[in-house]
Amino acid sequence: MDLKDAEKIEYDALRTRYNRLLIITSDKNCDLSGVSRAGIATFEEQKVIAEKVKQEMSKVPTKKQRR
Repeated sequence: MDLKDAEKIEYDALRTRYNRLLIITSDKNCDLSGVSRAGIATFEEQKVIAEKVKQEMSKVPTKKQRR
């Protein structure tokens, strides 16, 4: 299996779902005035966040290390 583009493919799928939901809300005349795009990270921002999470998770002791 070739997984080198897996993150980008996953992000593209997420963006496609998000855009489809926006189309549906528009078709149904939903009020999105309280919704903010600020919570949606770009692909590059997600990569940075994922790296920070990995770094923090490496600091957490495993069950074997706690014994």
